[in-house]
Amino acid sequence: MTLAATLTEKYTRRIGTTLIGATLATLAFAAVCVASVRQTPGSGVGAVVALAFVFTLNLGLVTIVVGGNVGLELKRLIAATNDMRAGNLDDVTVRSDRRDEFGELATAFGDMRDSLREAMADSERARTRAENAQADAEAFNEELLDHADTVAESIAAVSDGHLDDTAPTETGIEAIDSIGSAYTEMTNDLSETVVQIRAFADRVDDVATSVRDDAATVESDQRRFATDLRDHAESIVDQADELESVSDEAAQLSAAIEEIASTADSVEEQAGRAAGLSDEGSAQAAETVSSMRDLDETITELAELVEALEESMTDVADSTALIEEISEQTNLLALNANIEAARSGADGDGFAVVAEEVKSLAEETRRQSDDIAAVIGRTQDDVDDVIEEMREAESKIDAGVSTATASGDTFEKLDASATDVEGSVTEVARATEDAAARTEEVTATVNDVSDHARRLADRGREIAAAAEETAETVGTMHDRAEELTDATATLRERLERFTVAADTDHVADNGHVASGPSATVATDGGDR
Repeated sequence: MTLAATLTEKYTRRIGTTLIGATLATLAFAAVCVASVRQTPGSGVGAVVALAFVFTLNLGLVTIVVGGNVGLELKRLIAATNDMRAGNLDDVTVRSDRRDEFGELATAFGDMRDSLREAMADSERARTRAENAQADAEAFNEELLDHADTVAESIAAVSDGHLDDTAPTETGIEAIDSIGSAYTEMTNDLSETVVQIRAFADRVDDVATSVRDDAATVESDQRRFATDLRDHAESIVDQADELESVSDEAAQLSAAIEEIASTADSVEEQAGRAAGLSDEGSAQAAETVSSMRDLDETITELAELVEALEESMTDVADSTALIEEISEQTNLLALNANIEAARSGADGDGFAVVAEEVKSLAEETRRQSDDIAAVIGRTQDDVDDVIEEMREAESKIDAGVSTATASGDTFEKLDASATDVEGSVTEVARATEDAAARTEEVTATVNDVSDHARRLADRGREIAAAAEETAETVGTMHDRAEELTDATATLRERLERFTVAADTDHVADNGHVASGPSATVATDGGDR
């Protein structure tokens, strides 16, 4: 590179070169002045003046060289800086053809202007994007608020019992769609649960009504049976009294026959009396047989009543088993309702109260059914005992009938012997003794039958009392069934506040009742 090119491109070198040249020129002129003074004494002042002039001239040259167009360049740069500060980058011209430091400075200013221009353009684009994003965010926020209001209205509708409302599920907003899907699933589950509870309430009402009617029928039958049983017991007592009367007469007859047997001196006279007494004894024996047969018929009727009582007890036991099944299902329903009510939080408090009432009623019903089962068990045991005793009584009555029949035959033989007393006094005496023995056997049998009849009457009274107790218990069961019917009506009335989704109606048509923890929940709210 030549010296001229170097001086052109490097302003500092140019300044240095100028200063060196001016200094050398001044020193050269000073040397000339010194030489002139030495040659010409008295010319020192002129030399000094000339030296000062030369120095001033060199200084002006240096100033011209140093300043040159530097001020112009600096003014241009200052103007460009002011334009850049004012943001007017398009009108800024900072390019220079100079190849020195000022040219580089101008180039740097130009590059800085271009960078600022690009930065400002980027900033403007970013601002535009930010404004667009803000507008999109505001629109999204408005849309989100609208969807949130819709969801809030749907939730409020659920609290008012309207389960057929829908929430948005295809908004394009993941959170809203997720909430809408969860809401739809929740309302479908609630609708299905409400439909299932309605179906269960209808079933409970039907069963409770049936149990109530059956209980009323059983109570009426039990009271009628107790009345009939007491009447038969009194009839048995009356027949026992008649048997005792027959026994007394038979005892008197036996004493008379023994007296006849012991009076051998007046056989003929006594034979006539024996014939009369034998006729009377035969009549008494026939009356005894008739009474025993009447008693046997009465006991047979009583046995039929007792068997009817046992069948009624079986029906009551079946009804009790059905009540226990309803109680278990009601307990399960209350448990499911409590679980779903707990899942729903405060919205499930109202139905949780109903669930607790249903559960309490189910437990009371179970206790009453257990009491009924216990009474039925005791009554059935008593009925079995009575049946056994009646069978024993029938056996004894059959034996008594046989004995009385044999006694009648003996009396007939006695009558024949008395008619032919002259031909067979010994036979008459033996027949008389046999008649006395038979009469004593009849008396003993009649007394035994009478005692057994009285015991049977006492047992009949006990069974009648048990039947009345059963009637009272069944009456209580009737009242509990009535209470269950009322509670079911209340439950159904509360369930009518819910409007369920249309696609859950098939649950009620199929008669399906929930039996799992996910079955039911209820929300408490007013009319929409």
